Amino acid sequence: MNLEQVEKNYEVEDKVCILIDQLKDNFRIWAGSCGVGQKQVDEFNTGFDVRPGNKYIKIINRGGVWGFICLYDDHKFKRGDVLKAASYNQPARNFARGNLFKRGSYKANWSGA
Repeated sequence: MNLEQVEKNYEVEDKVCILIDQLKDNFRIWAGSCGVGQKQVDEFNTGFDVRPGNKYIKIINRGGVWGFICLYDDHKFKRGDVLKAASYNQPARNFARGNLFKRGSYKANWSGA
């Protein structure tokens, strides 16, 4: 991996941090409208685990996969594309749900990609 690829990975990781903050905000708003308690909000907020892999970053919350973020362009997807989880270890590669680098192309929803 060259320096340019490393820098691009950091750019994606920065966008993932912003995404997680947006997911927390989205959950807090939903929880407030449904009467969900602060304990559950705190559990949601501390339940994130981000696992970088060779092709994707996997975002996990409380043991379930929220979704995957593409680290690199490939023949079908672009760097930063948000993919729904097909299983615990694989993204659904039918279509991207949005892209973290395209302003306004993705609205974060706590319940899944």
